Amino acid sequence: MSVSKYIEYSYEMYITEIIEYVNTQCKNIAFDAILLKAGIEYIKAHYGNITFKQHGGSCICFCVGEDFCVKLCKRNNDTLKRFNHYLAISIANDLTVPTKIVYMDDNCIVYEQLLVEEITKITPDIVKQILKSFHKYMSLGFKPSDISYRNYGLMGEKVYMFDLHDFVEIDYDNTLNVKNIFRIFDMLFNQERASKLSDENRYEHYVQGHSLIGKKYKKYITKLQENNLADINEYVLEIYEDLDKGFKSFHYDYQLIRVLEYESNKIELLGHTEDKYLLAKKIIQDNPGQISTVLDAGCSLGGIGCKIAQRNPHMFVTLNNITESELAFAEGLAQKTGCKNTSLDNTNLINVNDKYDLTLYFAILHHMFRQSSPVDVIEMIKRQTNKYSVIEIPLKGDTLLNLLMNHEDHWNSNFYMLEDAHTFTDFLQANGLSVIEHNQIVYPNSSDLNRHYFIVRIAQ
Repeated sequence: MSVSKYIEYSYEMYITEIIEYVNTQCKNIAFDAILLKAGIEYIKAHYGNITFKQHGGSCICFCVGEDFCVKLCKRNNDTLKRFNHYLAISIANDLTVPTKIVYMDDNCIVYEQLLVEEITKITPDIVKQILKSFHKYMSLGFKPSDISYRNYGLMGEKVYMFDLHDFVEIDYDNTLNVKNIFRIFDMLFNQERASKLSDENRYEHYVQGHSLIGKKYKKYITKLQENNLADINEYVLEIYEDLDKGFKSFHYDYQLIRVLEYESNKIELLGHTEDKYLLAKKIIQDNPGQISTVLDAGCSLGGIGCKIAQRNPHMFVTLNNITESELAFAEGLAQKTGCKNTSLDNTNLINVNDKYDLTLYFAILHHMFRQSSPVDVIEMIKRQTNKYSVIEIPLKGDTLLNLLMNHEDHWNSNFYMLEDAHTFTDFLQANGLSVIEHNQIVYPNSSDLNRHYFIVRIAQ
């Protein structure tokens, strides 16, 4: 039963009406009022005023006062077996065990249970408690078939499983658990970010390699997908350490940065921020000894430039930004993470005349097109770049690009080359920049963005 899956009703309803409502929500006959009639009558006769709380696939929950609830549970051939499994592992001390079975026949079981508080915010401590209970069950020879955080609740600060769920064999196909644990990790990292994708679509983005969760958490999910219990136990210990000692996540509209304080302040980037860093990393790796200076132009919070500096202490990275608050954050990030091989530059980008082996222009050039001609911007890139450059640019259809262009004249004059990737490639190459790689950048939570990257080589 989901603790928070459906709307909580705070007024009295007849139980038969509630069953009709539940069946409507499930879009099928999940509960047969005729088969459950004796259980319904028992609840009516013994509990007086009750409040419908919520339902799952096998139980309907009613509040009786503020401290406990009564559950009407369908019974089938396996119900008592599952019930006994549930009671057998109650020694794990993180289950809200039924306090009393008050009625039972061939079709239903009615039992009382203490109430728990709904989990509405995922914290590192809650994640750790849920994972510990999951691994505790497996060590006892059971594996919950559904480990959704919605099946848990709080009593004080302790997490308890609230539902009588199936416990299955260890080698059981655990696709549902993979998705549910991913959802817990996803909420831990991203619950403060507005999401335009459903849970299922967010998981599909994760499967496709576009994820906003930390690397240790990705490894754990992979081992769970493989049903590799030995390795799962190894990785979960690393996650416990992460949650205990150094979990610190910055959530911003543009850059996603984590500082792993217990790993010598190692910088970890997430999602599209990491994807962009990997573009620069590939150029550096493919050209050993050729990249010694880097310009992170319009560096935002400095996450990409600082990670390059941290991973390549022999290089010198310039963090450029005219926004004082962002540059101040970048300065603090560089100091915290020991990136002494960085410098700050608040010069307007068009006026920067220094030359760098690698220049990074992530989501900056289209802003410049409002004040400078496209050709002048390309000449700026050629003036600032000695060897390679990475350009991220929005193309036609990008929502934020549409907001930037206040009227149609802008499209005809300064933005014409952003019609599509082919047009922009032709524009770059016609102006002396050789395009060696191009692709789209995926922003998992922003399907209305049409962003592309172009890796270019400066003609020698």
